[in-house]
Amino acid sequence: MNKKKFINHIKQFFPSHCIINIKSYNNNLIKIKKKIFTTDINIHPVFLKADKNIIQDIIIFINQDKNKNLKEVKFRLSKFFEENYKQKKIKINNKFKYKNIQNIFQNIITKLNDLYNNINFFELKITWGKNYKKRSRSIRFGSFDKKNNLIRIHPALDNTYIPDFFISSIIYHE
Repeated sequence: MNKKKFINHIKQFFPSHCIINIKSYNNNLIKIKKKIFTTDINIHPVFLKADKNIIQDIIIFINQDKNKNLKEVKFRLSKFFEENYKQKKIKINNKFKYKNIQNIFQNIITKLNDLYNNINFFELKITWGKNYKKRSRSIRFGSFDKKNNLIRIHPALDNTYIPDFFISSIIYHE
């Protein structure tokens, strides 16, 4: 369904003071913002692919219809989103100046796999993170992205004077 048809179809179920937009936000599939004279409803663009049942769920969710089971509606909307939303592929930065974190990481993974047989650590990925030059006050040594099973290590730690045990401790921590 194209954007205009989608918006017009949904508008007929709401009062005239509602403004419906198709925008993507980081954490929200549907964002409702009530103002003094208007109500802004922002719907993620992935729902343009939706069938009539999902569109009906969107309308129920926005109206917060007490007669319908909102838990089931939220579940169906999130399931539709997960099945139809294509994420950007994450670049794995294997380039390094001094330290090959892949070797350190493989050693740690084999040790962890021996200790914990029920967890599959081989699905994890590791990369050097982005170097933000504007941030000068603090440094985050590493981070873990649970959604993508990705460990990022700060690129400033790719130096000869940083010992390997320090990087391995960051990997263990994440």
